[in-house]
Amino acid sequence: MRLGFVAPPTGETPSFPTSACQGKSLTYPSVPRVKVREHLRRLSSGRVTKVRAHWRNAPATAKGGAAGVVLAAAVAVWIGFSLADDPPTPSSPDGVTTASTTSAQPSTPATQLAHALRSGRTRLGISTREAARRSGLSRARVSEIERGVESPTAPELDTLSRVYELTMDEWATLVTMRQEIS
Repeated sequence: MRLGFVAPPTGETPSFPTSACQGKSLTYPSVPRVKVREHLRRLSSGRVTKVRAHWRNAPATAKGGAAGVVLAAAVAVWIGFSLADDPPTPSSPDGVTTASTTSAQPSTPATQLAHALRSGRTRLGISTREAARRSGLSRARVSEIERGVESPTAPELDTLSRVYELTMDEWATLVTMRQEIS
């Protein structure tokens, strides 16, 4: 048996059937509420179900009000000042800035290995998701390896080298870097 409870806006007393309340006085907490229209929702199983109209708590951004705007403005100002302190990026003689001239060179063997793998993937123009699909590794694992969080195993390094279409010289360099890490 459905009682048909619909939560009212803030501060109002909810309307229950008398038998469900059993004479108790209930008030709804003073939380900003928004009305949600009736709509369709697709479940994870793929089935589509109808959702009845109801009330729900307002999104967190609505509760913040002007504080969120002030915070966003403060962050924008901070970013502006931090960018102003950065030195100009070097460019090639023809005036075109390249990715290799703007990125700092990694210092440890682990970061060098990660940087080499990521540059191989970006040179090929594929995403981490596509690299994971082609290699049989998870996207998270590919990302961890390319960020230098985790070191690849020898089979993973071989697989990624094939997926990224690296030359034998590049592969040999990666194997040497991996041995320095171990």
